[in-house]
Amino acid sequence: AMISLTLAVVNILPIPALDGGRLLFVIVEAFRARPLNPKYEAVIHGIGFIILLLLIIIISIFDIIRL
Repeated sequence: AMISLTLAVVNILPIPALDGGRLLFVIVEAFRARPLNPKYEAVIHGIGFIILLLLIIIISIFDIIRL
């Protein structure tokens, strides 16, 4: 249950490529009263995804070193 709760909290964070990132874009579009350019949104989500992958790799490396 703790893993599920942790995953839910991390998933709702306003990080692009996660559900919270999409929620952030919806809020921004609501304030602007018009949608963002899909090209910009795709680039932001791509950068967020790359950052998440790098974070996963770095954490994995530190876990392997600690073994």
